[in-house]
Amino acid sequence: MTPTLVLLAAGRSRRMGQPKGLLRYDSRPWVVEQLRRYAAAGQRAVVVLGAEAHRFPPLQVDGCAVQVVINRQADSTPFDSLQVGLAAV
Repeated sequence: MTPTLVLLAAGRSRRMGQPKGLLRYDSRPWVVEQLRRYAAAGQRAVVVLGAEAHRFPPLQVDGCAVQVVINRQADSTPFDSLQVGLAAV
């Protein structure tokens, strides 16, 4: 069985003013940096985005098959996002 990363990035981050996954880390969005690091060890990642999904860049990383899924529940919890991600696995 191929290992699959489920990366939760669906939170609204109201206090930060932007999704945390878009915060810059080493000149890249945090979510892209996480996928780059995982690509070295894994082959598949499911990224769960939420209401701000349109703000994210295309999530493509060499060496990792990335599937983006959307948690459409506006006021959901991280557990709801995890369920959406696991359903995609």
